[in-house]
Amino acid sequence: MKRAKVLAIQGANSSTDREGRAVMVTEIRTIQRRLVEIANSQDHAGNYLFAGQLVKTKPFSISFADPTSLNYNGDANPQYVDVGPGMRVQQNVILSQEVIAAFNALEDTAVRLEAGDLSGLSGVSLAALDSSMSSLRLVRGNIGATTNQFEASAEMATRRIDQFTEQISEREDADMTETITQLQATQTAYQAALAAFSGITRTSLLDFLR
Repeated sequence: MKRAKVLAIQGANSSTDREGRAVMVTEIRTIQRRLVEIANSQDHAGNYLFAGQLVKTKPFSISFADPTSLNYNGDANPQYVDVGPGMRVQQNVILSQEVIAAFNALEDTAVRLEAGDLSGLSGVSLAALDSSMSSLRLVRGNIGATTNQFEASAEMATRRIDQFTEQISEREDADMTETITQLQATQTAYQAALAAFSGITRTSLLDFLR
């Protein structure tokens, strides 16, 4: 989007000839296609990241009717993931409006470049590009905040795992100590029984008569 703004500024300059603007249009169209490719990104399981809950539906498709437009085929439903006891965080991003606005801003820029509409480029197109970039920056900021939530939850989970491991270790160590103590007591009783039996077997009938 930043590159598109640079092209719009250059195209609005009266010193740029028709051939130069045609080259710019080609680059704008490339940026447009790249925008749609990113908006249709998938995760490792093949789920579309920006389709809401319709993760198997390709969210964005270009309509080449006049005027060219971008259609959204997903939904606006969030996906949540449990990150701790009673804690849920939205794990997907709904940005259909932002992507469509960016696409339309690029389309407007390309059309005005082709038509040589210098005043429209410097006014309408640049304003649309600036607005689109602001919206995308806001989304990126929100994603950063959500990422921080996930990282904090992961750190909390790690601490809880360490605490549980320590508690289990203490419990197992305590049980081991108790087991050894019981074993030693049993051995002592057994040895005492053996000594008593040994003493009894050495006693003769004459000893009893006495």
